[in-house]
Amino acid sequence: MLWANHKLRLVVTNECNLNCFYCHNEGQPKSSDFLSNDLFVHILRLISSGSCYLEKVTLSGGEPLLHPYLEDFVRELSSVTRSRTVVTNGILLDEHRLNSLRMAGVTKFRIGVDSLLRPHSRPSAVFPKGRSIHQTFELLRRTGTPFELNVVLTEFNRNEVPEIVRFCRDHKVSAKFFEHVKASFIDSEFAVLNAEAEPRMQFSEFASILSSVMSTAVQVSDDIFDGANELYNFDGFSIRYCRYLCPFGLCHLTGTRIDPRGFVYACLVGNGRFRISPHQTVAESATIIAQAVDWGCSSRLWPIVCESPWKEAFI
Repeated sequence: MLWANHKLRLVVTNECNLNCFYCHNEGQPKSSDFLSNDLFVHILRLISSGSCYLEKVTLSGGEPLLHPYLEDFVRELSSVTRSRTVVTNGILLDEHRLNSLRMAGVTKFRIGVDSLLRPHSRPSAVFPKGRSIHQTFELLRRTGTPFELNVVLTEFNRNEVPEIVRFCRDHKVSAKFFEHVKASFIDSEFAVLNAEAEPRMQFSEFASILSSVMSTAVQVSDDIFDGANELYNFDGFSIRYCRYLCPFGLCHLTGTRIDPRGFVYACLVGNGRFRISPHQTVAESATIIAQAVDWGCSSRLWPIVCESPWKEAFI
């Protein structure tokens, strides 16, 4: 199996125009690396080989909108997968770029936003001038572009959670609220990450806020994430409280990650062990990716992807 949970998270750059204090950068050290065209073409050949079904591709970073060939990547991926999501802080998403990405084949945007009330929407010491997050949301709504929110729960925004939930309610926008994770790199050359959950808002407090804003906040079962997520479905949107997946041995549910240097990992802290290159044959790289997925999560002592009981639900 090449694509854990039938998903690929393609990290197109580890460069970002922000420096949020909690950012673990998809398990890669911050630098100016960009996914090369040669490596992307090689990955495309792997996807097109048909050796494993791929349902979704998420393009992330860093800030993926910094990549000059992002539209080209999306356009090529449109022929080999049903869903193409871009994860972005939205700062560079003006009307021209939005239209360009939609025409290329982006099916959804996930907008990272931690505040709707402060001048800056993220807890970053560096924040470029430009459009506000509300202008970005208005553009997305006006153009009918599907989007959802990624919110990290920290001291920066713990008093704003009701406002963000109200925004989701009023505009029927789905959101994932992530617990804070303390992350540091043990080895920046090979992107060996040490990370542990340090929640700034426990689920009980989050659930209380949700029930106070949403009169019909009914929790539903989410067997796939086995207790790591708390899911609420509403009329046309959903809200999740997302715990750090590694202690649950469920990192792989977010998909196989490939970073700009060709490192492959299905576990957030499992980087640096497996690497592919455009100089390899498709068969050689496929073997390496399968090994990375088989190795699975660092918190487990056995492979977890190929024999998982939930696998059939995604075929």
